[in-house]
Amino acid sequence: QMRIDLREGKLNDIQKNIFVPRPYEVLYDIENDIWETKNLANNPKYESVLNKMREQLKTDVLKSRDIHFVSEYKIGLISQKETPYEYRLNEKKYPFEKIYEAASLSGKKGNEIAIKQVELLKSNIEEVRYWAITGFMSQEQRIIDTYKNEISKTLNDSFPPVSITAAAILYNSFSNKESQEILKKYSQSNNLDLALMSINYMLYIDDKTPFIETIKKVQKMPNRNYNVTAACTDFLVLIN
Repeated sequence: QMRIDLREGKLNDIQKNIFVPRPYEVLYDIENDIWETKNLANNPKYESVLNKMREQLKTDVLKSRDIHFVSEYKIGLISQKETPYEYRLNEKKYPFEKIYEAASLSGKKGNEIAIKQVELLKSNIEEVRYWAITGFMSQEQRIIDTYKNEISKTLNDSFPPVSITAAAILYNSFSNKESQEILKKYSQSNNLDLALMSINYMLYIDDKTPFIETIKKVQKMPNRNYNVTAACTDFLVLIN
């Protein structure tokens, strides 16, 4: 409904903010701006506060070793053998500092960041590659144009979330046929985390036409959970 209201010009400036590109960093004065509408991250007056809270956040995240820096798909795989809690404590299995370093680039823009992300796409750590390709979703089109070949090489990555994310980027940017087929294939996967990831990416793709029949098919498939069928419904409502 909000997307329809946006299209019809019914949203005010604050409501529209949900649909504009998110800034990499936000800092709010929650005493004087309880609805968090004025981002102070780029205000020089608050630079010392920003730096203090930035370091505090990094310290706390590294200490917590939050398992949610892996995809839901990976959490599902982990849970077949051990608890995610146990997994996150194992440095060999979960080299968290390296993963966090890659994740911290996501949302940043520009060629210097892209060069780092391209290098991280070569990592032997699945989650590092996942965050590297995810970071390209925030990059401007000129950067994606520059690194099209490097992104294309990840379409056949052994870790499905990397392949799916690369496919979403390449299809939306270049209407890439191979990417289209990858998204269709995974949207029908028996692994419902991969299916949901693919469909969720489709929600934000500009040209949804090639996926309509596939989504209709997925919606009727047996053994789909609520999340997958609801995402299919969202897709079909968006194109109507």
